[in-house]
Amino acid sequence: MRKEKRRKTSVKALESHAKGISNVAVPRVAITTLPNFPNVTCPNTLIHSPLHKYAQLLPTGSMAPAVVTVTLTILTILASVVCTASYGGLVGGKTVIAEVKKNKEVQELGRFAVEEYNRNVKEEEVKFVEVVEAEQQVVSGIKYYMKISATESDGDSRMFDSVVVVKPWLPSKQLLNFAPSA
Repeated sequence: MRKEKRRKTSVKALESHAKGISNVAVPRVAITTLPNFPNVTCPNTLIHSPLHKYAQLLPTGSMAPAVVTVTLTILTILASVVCTASYGGLVGGKTVIAEVKKNKEVQELGRFAVEEYNRNVKEEEVKFVEVVEAEQQVVSGIKYYMKISATESDGDSRMFDSVVVVKPWLPSKQLLNFAPSA
């Protein structure tokens, strides 16, 4: 009984103080106790909103911050798992490039790899045929792993593994590796 009187007088005192300073109205707040949790009180504002009937479900008291923190943490983890799964893999992982034979950009990168190899090697030249398989990986740029079909100077067809890094913000391509497939 004393607490209720003290609360009512403190609300009235606050209202009169607020009106004395400015024309700001102070909303009335009723404190309710949740039936299953006698030690937890929940503010139930008298301002009507579409969600006012759910106000009693909000946790308050000493455990409220922990409940909210745990809930938000779980939701964040779930959202990141769903986004990662829908995006297609881990950041920095290799991704297979579909329909490589129709992809003009990948075919041009394969041709570039063969030209760079021929420029750096003083032996027999290799002639580009096509890129058969390709994967890409996001690093500081895009790293392309390609399996290239090429013909040697004696006319034999052979497969080569090649790695090329492209940095789109700088117009640069760099051949990192070019070797016969094992």
